[in-house]
Amino acid sequence: MIRLLKTDPDAGWEQLVREYGSLAAAVVRNRLLPAGFAEADVEDCLADSLLELYRHVSELDLQKGSLRAYLCVIARNKALDLLRRRREERLPEGETEPADDFELEESVAEEDLKARLLAEVRKLEEPDREIIVRKYYLGEPAAVIAEALGLSVNAVNLRAHRAVGRLKELLGRK
Repeated sequence: MIRLLKTDPDAGWEQLVREYGSLAAAVVRNRLLPAGFAEADVEDCLADSLLELYRHVSELDLQKGSLRAYLCVIARNKALDLLRRRREERLPEGETEPADDFELEESVAEEDLKARLLAEVRKLEEPDREIIVRKYYLGEPAAVIAEALGLSVNAVNLRAHRAVGRLKELLGRK
């Protein structure tokens, strides 16, 4: 698809939207709708996400992740940006949230943990890896995952529980 996006942008765009548009929409929708955003906001955020991927397609490193993963990260980040902007709009004029050195240190530690967690998730066997990504990263319900993977809802929940336990052990957490 990346080659198609570079050589025939119109056809590549259509294929990108057809194959990954609903997935990216689910990522955005799961972040924005519970926060009270309208469906029009979701559509705008989705369009921004797809356009962002399209603009930076030549910079993607598929050794670090798939096109699908890049799009999901972009969609999540665009939705979070929108949530932050709304929160900032609600602050009284001239006020900002206080900066805190502890928050910065905590943020760095959190990013390190996220990177370690992602590395461990990539090592999981299928379908556990896909279950973890869909359930905890994309926010999909177990029933949707079960249907997509041809498993029962109980099997999805059990595999997720066991995989989370393994991840906690690997990361030294209980």
